[in-house]
Amino acid sequence: MNKTLIPTDFSANAINVIKYALEFFKHEKSNFYILHTFADEVYHKHTKLTRALFEEFKAVVKKKSDQQLEETLILLK
Repeated sequence: MNKTLIPTDFSANAINVIKYALEFFKHEKSNFYILHTFADEVYHKHTKLTRALFEEFKAVVKKKSDQQLEETLILLK
């Protein structure tokens, strides 16, 4: 079984990479893991926030990332 990790930023190019991987392995049993990290957005060194605001900001960014993942999965069906 193939296990394929696909990093993404949810751009059009990233969606094309996912589609290509799905097509490439369509005749093999495979697991695909889509990875999106948002550390740069959250831990930007110039951002000075209180702990409470930081946690709130991190939750907003995570929610946006989760929403983009759901949209990507719908697009790929």
